[in-house]
Amino acid sequence: MTDPISYAEAGVDVARGDRASHRALDHARRTFGFRADRAGRAVHLDGVFTGLIDVGPFYLALNSDGVGSKALVAQALGRYDTLGWDLLAMVADDAACAGAEPSAMVNTLDVERVDEAVVEPLMQGLEDACREARVSVVGGEIAELRDQLKGFSWSAALIGLLRKDRVLGPHRVQPGDTVVGLLTGNFRANGFTLLRKALERKLGPDWHASPCTGDGRTWGDVALEPSRLFTPFIVKLTGGFEGDPLAAVSALAHVTGGGLEGNVSRVIPKGCGVRWGTLPEPPEAMARAMRVGGVSLDEARLAWNMGVGMAVVTPSPNEVLAAAASMQVPAEILGKVVAA
Repeated sequence: MTDPISYAEAGVDVARGDRASHRALDHARRTFGFRADRAGRAVHLDGVFTGLIDVGPFYLALNSDGVGSKALVAQALGRYDTLGWDLLAMVADDAACAGAEPSAMVNTLDVERVDEAVVEPLMQGLEDACREARVSVVGGEIAELRDQLKGFSWSAALIGLLRKDRVLGPHRVQPGDTVVGLLTGNFRANGFTLLRKALERKLGPDWHASPCTGDGRTWGDVALEPSRLFTPFIVKLTGGFEGDPLAAVSALAHVTGGGLEGNVSRVIPKGCGVRWGTLPEPPEAMARAMRVGGVSLDEARLAWNMGVGMAVVTPSPNEVLAAAASMQVPAEILGKVVAA
């Protein structure tokens, strides 16, 4: 039996990361006043998963993220065509949580050495994902950093358009709202340090070549599955910048690092909490990774999405479920907002 492994033992100290993030946020918020009396002032709203900039008639949403150590899996397999979906999902789904319609992005590819055979499939995957989300790539940078990197690191920043009367977040959430989960069948692009270290400890450095499923797929195949991109559905659901909403939505939470409870708590106002119902079973590959790698349920919930990629807080759960079904997005009710 494999001894349990924690996220910290795998190399990620969540508590230390949270402390550093809070310090960084303190410094960032002190810069908000630098443009308080000028066009493009920053807007301070909690729980919206993106920064907001006031440009007069509307807000710009602005946020950044990257594919993280999922890039190491792509390098091990020599397959790069799916990572563009992960990159776009991490930034576009964050912006959509505020009610914004993702519009344009820029990306930065830091490489040990430039290889066109890597750059081409990375960008083809990003192009394909952007087509589905109707997002333009308006700029980018490839930096060769031979003394600093082994392999590559890929990140992006995205802007979205947001009407001022459509901002979602804790200020809209009320007791009685329902939490609807949008389901995903894979790891998406978070928690890969724990996944890699847990499986490597059990299966060795070539863990990605080991069989995972009965249909012949390896652990590498499963790990490299692209992130489900929720933005097209969310924009339809909320109406985006100019469309008509399909359902009333109070808030949205993108479930990445920190897990379901940690991310949903960001959009729940003070004085309220969530009474969780029966949560969905994690995807089979995730449950298998827990068994094979010795990952406890608590650690898995902290590092992985456990099958829920997005949470919709809504007073109209039936309408959300109907909209999800119409667009073939798996969804189910997870709980209800209650007064604490």
